[in-house]
Amino acid sequence: GAHIEKYLLEKTRVVRQEPNTRNYHIFYQLLAGADAAVKERYKLTAATDFHYTSHSGCTTIAGVDDAAFFREVTDAMRLFNVSDDEQHFVWQVLAAILHLGELKFVPDSRSKENAMTVSNSGALKIVASMLGVAEKRLHDSLISRKVRSGNRLSVYTVFLTDEQVVDSRDALAKALYAKLFDWLVRRINALLGGADGGGVSERSIGVLDIFGFEVF
Repeated sequence: GAHIEKYLLEKTRVVRQEPNTRNYHIFYQLLAGADAAVKERYKLTAATDFHYTSHSGCTTIAGVDDAAFFREVTDAMRLFNVSDDEQHFVWQVLAAILHLGELKFVPDSRSKENAMTVSNSGALKIVASMLGVAEKRLHDSLISRKVRSGNRLSVYTVFLTDEQVVDSRDALAKALYAKLFDWLVRRINALLGGADGGGVSERSIGVLDIFGFEVF
């Protein structure tokens, strides 16, 4: 058997990349290789249309066929008994992250507390739908935070600044990707039959893969 352990997942890459480098490849593979039905279902277009995949100025790599790699990814998922429903769950979370990056914030003219608000409600609706949460609850969680008083008897709302709401949006995107990554690793480990699968060996060979840190 085998056992995979996550090591230093670079969550920042999900929301921010250095100039002329890409986000994680799966985003580009999904956008290039998904069929029309999947793209329609999750409101997906091209990598150049999404902030998280285009703001670095690099959306393609010479000699790399993202659509072909997407087919390899789906074939590998089937090999590891990841069902079609589970695959769609993965695509839905990835799409939610992409649409999350499209949220724009402006001062709320109706607020007396200098609160911010999402200016493109259509994108907010898409993200809320894909995450299965109420639109207002998602909105409020992005623009504010709850603070408990010192005696812990009362809770009040603190509204975030223009910079803080962007950080809040990006933090959610990073958390979603990390949780999805963890789920996929656990899913694979369950099939490989390593330590998580109940098999423990006195002898093992460790392989450290840092390829993603070196080639973008």
